[in-house]
Amino acid sequence: MISYIIYVLLSPIFWLLILLATCFSVKIKTNYFSFYKYLKTAKRYISINKNNKEVLLFHAASVGEYEQLQPILRLIDRKKYFIIQSFTSPSIFNKEKDNSLYDVICYHPFDLPWLSITFFLTLKPSKYIITRHDIWPGHIVIAKSFKISIYYINGNIHKNSIWLKWYMQSIARYIFNKCNKIIVPSNYIAQNLYQLNILKNKVVICRDSRFDQIIYRKETSQNLYHISDILSNDEVILFGSIDINDENIIFDSLKNIFPKGTKDLIKQKKKIIFVPHETDHKTISRLEYKLNQLTFKYSIYSEAVFNNNSVIIVDTVGILADLYKYTCIAYIGGGFSRGVHSVLEPAIYNCYIGHGPNIEMLDEAKLLINQGFSKIIYDIQDMNSFLLSSSNQKSNNLFDLESSNMILKEIVC
Repeated sequence: MISYIIYVLLSPIFWLLILLATCFSVKIKTNYFSFYKYLKTAKRYISINKNNKEVLLFHAASVGEYEQLQPILRLIDRKKYFIIQSFTSPSIFNKEKDNSLYDVICYHPFDLPWLSITFFLTLKPSKYIITRHDIWPGHIVIAKSFKISIYYINGNIHKNSIWLKWYMQSIARYIFNKCNKIIVPSNYIAQNLYQLNILKNKVVICRDSRFDQIIYRKETSQNLYHISDILSNDEVILFGSIDINDENIIFDSLKNIFPKGTKDLIKQKKKIIFVPHETDHKTISRLEYKLNQLTFKYSIYSEAVFNNNSVIIVDTVGILADLYKYTCIAYIGGGFSRGVHSVLEPAIYNCYIGHGPNIEMLDEAKLLINQGFSKIIYDIQDMNSFLLSSSNQKSNNLFDLESSNMILKEIVC
C-alpha cells in the first residue's frame, strides 16, 4: 500500500516526463493529445448503442497484445456483451479502428490518476481485460475502486520481470491481488506469482491465446500483393521484428555471406525480407542506407513495385505473421535487447528459427531450442552458420485450440 502511495505521489513527475516525450515521440504525442477526442466519441456511441448489454473493456498496447485478444473477441456473444477495445499505439489504432470484432475503439490513457479516473468513469465497463505485460498500478487500483472486475490474461511474470525485483514486490503484491483472475500460460509463471503471495485461487494456468490466433491466421491467410509470385522460386530469409541492436550482427553477416550484394543473392537463388519492429521513417531510412552500402537492390513493400528485387523492406504494420508462409529461415529480433519477440508464428510454418540470447521471457523459445527447431545467435559466426543453413524443422506439436475458450469462460462466467 505504501509503495502504491509513493507511486501516485510521483504522478506529477511522470506527467512532466510524458509531456517532454511528446516533443520527441510521435506515438506518445498522438496518444496523449487524441485521448479525450476518442473518449468522447466512444461515450457518445456507447450511450446510443449499448442498450442492456454488459460492457467489457479489452486493452492491447500494440500489435502483439492485440493478436492475443483476437481469438477471444471472436468467441464473445455480441448479443449479450458490448465490447470496447482500447489501444496505446497509434499504429495499431489506425489500422484496426474499423474492425468489427468490437463495438467501439478508443485510446488507453497513460497511467496518471486523473486520466485513469476520467477513462473508467466515462466508459463504465463491468470488466477490464488486460494482457501480457500491460500492468499499470494506477489503472488497476482505480478500476477496482469503481468495482470493475479485472482479468489479467496471458500473464508473463518471468524470473527477470520487474515485478519480481525486490524493490517492486510490495506494489506487485498489492496490485496483482486486486485482479479477479490472473491467467498464465505455465506452472513456471504461476510459481513466480505465488512467490509474491498472490492468492492461489486467483491464478489459472491456460495455454496462451496466441496459439489460437496463429492457427487462425494460418488457416485464413491471403496472398500479399504480388509477393507470392516473387518469392515462390527462391529460398527466403526473413528478419522479423528486428531493432537497432540486431542490425549490426545481421549486416556484418550479410556482408560475409553475400559480398557482392544482390548479385550473390541471385546466384544463390535467395531473397531477403526485412520487417523492422518499428516502421517509422527513421528506421526504414537506416535500413535503406545499410542495404545500399552492401549493394543490395531493394523494394519497399507499401509501394507495391518490386521489380524482381531480391530484398524487400516491409513498412506496413500487422502482416509479419502472414509473411512466414513464404519463409525458410526466420531470424526473430529482440534477443539482443529487451527480449526476443514471438517465435510461434514462424514455428507453425515450419521455419528454421534463430534469435539473440535474451529468451527468458518466452517459454516457447526455450522449448523450440530444446527440440532443435531454433538456434541462439551469440555472435557473427553463429549468424553466418544460421543463414547458411537450410533446415525446415517440424514444430506443429506445439499447438492446440483450447486456449481462448478456456480464457473466455474465466472472464464471462
